[in-house]
Amino acid sequence: WSTPSATSAAADIPAALWKAYVEAASIESPEVVVNLVARFPYPAVEQLVKDTITESPSFYAHIPEAVDLYINEQTIRDGTPHLHLWVNATVTHSLKFLSSHFTKFPQIVSYAIRSLLSVHGEHLIFFLPQILQCLTYDESGAIEKFLFEMSSRNIMFSHQLLWTLHTEMNETERPENDTVLSHKCAALSRRIETTFATDASRKFFKDEFSYIDTVLTLSGALKPVPKGERKAKVRQILTNPEYQVDATTTNIYVPTNPQDKIVSVIPHTANAMQSAAKCPILVQFNCVTQDNTLLETLRSPTSSNPKAASHKKDFTAALQATDDGAGVAADAEHSLEELPPAASFIPTTAISSSPSSPPQQQTYLKACIFKMGDDCRQDQLALQVISLLQRIFDSVDVPFFLSPYRVVTTGKTSGIIECVPNSMSRDQIGKQVEGGLGEFFVQQYGHPQTLAFKKARACFVRSMAAYSVASYILNIKDRHNGNLLVDAEGHLIHIDFGFIFDFSPGGDMNFESSPFKLTLEMLQLMGGGEGEKMTEGTHGKEMVNPEVYQSFVDTTVRCFLAARQYSSQLCVLVELMLESGLPCFKPVQTIANLGVRLHRGKT
Repeated sequence: WSTPSATSAAADIPAALWKAYVEAASIESPEVVVNLVARFPYPAVEQLVKDTITESPSFYAHIPEAVDLYINEQTIRDGTPHLHLWVNATVTHSLKFLSSHFTKFPQIVSYAIRSLLSVHGEHLIFFLPQILQCLTYDESGAIEKFLFEMSSRNIMFSHQLLWTLHTEMNETERPENDTVLSHKCAALSRRIETTFATDASRKFFKDEFSYIDTVLTLSGALKPVPKGERKAKVRQILTNPEYQVDATTTNIYVPTNPQDKIVSVIPHTANAMQSAAKCPILVQFNCVTQDNTLLETLRSPTSSNPKAASHKKDFTAALQATDDGAGVAADAEHSLEELPPAASFIPTTAISSSPSSPPQQQTYLKACIFKMGDDCRQDQLALQVISLLQRIFDSVDVPFFLSPYRVVTTGKTSGIIECVPNSMSRDQIGKQVEGGLGEFFVQQYGHPQTLAFKKARACFVRSMAAYSVASYILNIKDRHNGNLLVDAEGHLIHIDFGFIFDFSPGGDMNFESSPFKLTLEMLQLMGGGEGEKMTEGTHGKEMVNPEVYQSFVDTTVRCFLAARQYSSQLCVLVELMLESGLPCFKPVQTIANLGVRLHRGKT
C-alpha cells in the first residue's frame, strides 16, 4: 500500500476509454464523476472531469467538492460565470480560494467569503491562523470585512480573533516583525474593540483580557528568579488580590475553552515548569460551565452596535453585487473539516463542589500552562493537524485515540497551553517503576491476562496507531520521555511539537530518520516482536500476543489510508501557513515532502 505500482491496470486505460467512462458516469451520477478524480488521480482523468463540469456546471453545482474542478484556467479566463450557482464550499476550499493565487479574481474571493459566512463563528475559530495569513494578500479588503462581520455576530469569535491578531501584530516594534500583515492586524484589532457597544460586552472583554494578561506577565516576571525558588514564588504571588476572581461579578473564562468559567485560582498547586531559558507556569483553576444564554445576550448579531449594523448592510450589498446576486446561505451542510475541533468545547467532568460557585453547579479543575517568551504557533499548527486527523479517523469508524489539547496564542511570544488531565510522562513513570512500560502497566492494571490489563493495552494500541500516523505526516522529531504521556486509561499521548516538518534538532543534520517513535518497550507492551529482549522482565512472556500486535499494524494502515483521502485538506491547512515565519517551514520543500509522505497522486 505504501509503494503502489506505477504501471497499474487503471493507468494503462486509453484516453478514449476514460472519456467513455466519464460520459457514462455523468449520465448515472454527478457525484461519481467528481469522485473519479480522487479514485484515479491521473492528469488525463482530471482534465476530462474538469471539461465535463465546465460544459454543464448546473448539474454539479450542488456538490461542494466540484467547485475545485470548476475553477480552472478556462473558467477563470471566462470570469467563472456560473460560480454563483454553486452551494457553499467547504472551509478548506474557501481558504484555498482566499490564498494569494486567487486574490485578483473578485468573483472567486466573493464566493469564498459567502461560503465562510454560512459557517458558525465558533467553528471558524479553529481556522483563524490560516484566515489571518490570507489577510496579507487581501487587496480588496474582503477578508478584513468578513472578520469584522463575524466578530459582530459572535462574541467568542471576536475574543479568539483578537488574541490571534495580537499574535501577528508587531507589539515589540522590532523591524523584522514590521510587515503588511502586522499593520493590517493592528488596524483590525482596533476596529473590533470598538464593536463592544454595550457596557456588559465591554466589561466582559476588559475583565477577560486584563486577567489573562496579568497571569501571562507573571511567567515573564519569574524568569530572573533562581530556579529553586520559582515554585514557592509563583504560589506566593498567586495569592495576591489581582489574581483572585470574583465569579459573582465577572465572567472570566479559560481561553482554551470558553465554556470553562473561572471561579477561583488555586495558588498552592501552581508550579514553575522546567525550561532552559524561559519560565512557563502551570496554574490550576476551579471552573464551572459557562452560561451560554449569557454569552448570547452579550452580543446579538449586529443589533447592539449601529456601526456594525450599517457595516453588515454595506458588506452584504457589496457581496451580492460581486457574486451575481448570490446571497449568504442561511443554513448549509458542512463537510468533515467544518466541524469544530473534537471535544474542544466539552467541559471537564465535575470532580468537586465549591461554596463560591453558583447554586446547583459543581466545579471542576482546569489546568493550563502560561508561557511568556515562546512562539506557540508551531504547537498550535501541529495540534490543528492532529484535530483534523481525529475527525477523519472518527468519520471512517477506525478504533483510534488522539488527544489534541488546545493552544491559544495571545501574542508573538506568548500563549496558553491546555494540560492533559490524569496523565504522567514516561519520564515520571521511570522514576516510579523499575522496568519498562510493560512493568508499569502490570503494576497499574494487573497481570497481563486480566481484563483490566487487556483493556489498558487496547487503549495503548489504538493511541499508538493514531499517533504513529500523525507523527509520520507531521514528521515529528525529538520524541523523548518528557513529551510522551500515558493517561489513566493507558492511552499514549504526544505533547510538545517543537520539531515538525522540515525542522529537527541540530538544524538540517537529520539525525532522526524513523518515521515515528516505536521502541522495544512499546513493541513488548503491544505483544509484538521476537527474541530474548521481547520476553525480558517478570511478565515478558505473558505479554507476547501476535493478534494484539497485528491489530496495531492493521489500525495504523487503516488510519493512514483514511488520512490520504483528505490529503488536499491537510496540505491546504499547512500551505496557508508557509509564510508565517515559523522555523519548521522551507516553503517549497515542506509541501513537496508532505505530498510525498501522503503519497499524493497515487491510487
